[in-house]
Parts: sequence; C-alpha cells; structure tokens
Amino acid sequence: MAIDFDCKCGEPLRVDDKYANTGVQCPGCRKMVGVPASSFLPAEDPPPDPEPKPSRPFRNRDADYIKRPESGSPESKAMNSGMVGGLIAMAIAVVWFVGAFALGFVFFYPPILFVMGLIGFFRGLANRE
Repeated sequence: MAIDFDCKCGEPLRVDDKYANTGVQCPGCRKMVGVPASSFLPAEDPPPDPEPKPSRPFRNRDADYIKRPESGSPESKAMNSGMVGGLIAMAIAVVWFVGAFALGFVFFYPPILFVMGLIGFFRGLANRE
C-alpha cells in the first residue's frame, strides 16, 4: 500500500509503506521530506451541527412578582429607598464634617460620603415612576 502526501514545495509524493516515519528526497526541490506514518487516515468530515434550539424570548422575571404602584397612587409619589438612603448618607456626612471641624479636625471622608449620597439620591429620583 502506498502513502500519498505533499512536499512543502507542493510536489505530490507517493512512497511505499516501508518508508513510513522515515525521510525521502523530494524529486522537485531535492530536499529531505518526512514521510507520515502508514496508519495515517485522512480526516473525515466532521458530523453536522445539531439543529439549534429555538431561543426563548427574554422574559423579565422581576416583572412577574413585583407589583409596581400605579402612577397616581400615594406610594409612587413617596420617596423610594435610593432617595432615602442618599439623604441619610448626606446627613451623616454633614454631621461628621461639622462635628470634626468643631473639634479642630478635617477629614476627607465626609465629602466623599456626601457625593455618594448625592449619587444615590439622584439615582433613586431617576428610578421613581
């Protein structure tokens, strides 16, 4: 049985089984070429991909069990937790800064906390319906 393969120069070569895993000289480029093993089988075509499953439409799970108040209800006009948390953070920052300043200390954490409180307040304001 013969082994068929190509040289790097592109020359098709056919050698006998006894030259498997050895080297032969290419008649085209005169370079030594390694002969593949005789048990080398050509690769089969890969099996076709299975049919893709139809994708389900995106469903917001939160919408199923969270009831939002109606737009005219008192709950929708009240402040939400983001706004309340932001106001509390700003109040703590002001008390901390003023209290420390009265004792002769200046901390840089209270302004950072105040800015974070502002961000929380405005995020809560934006999420209010």
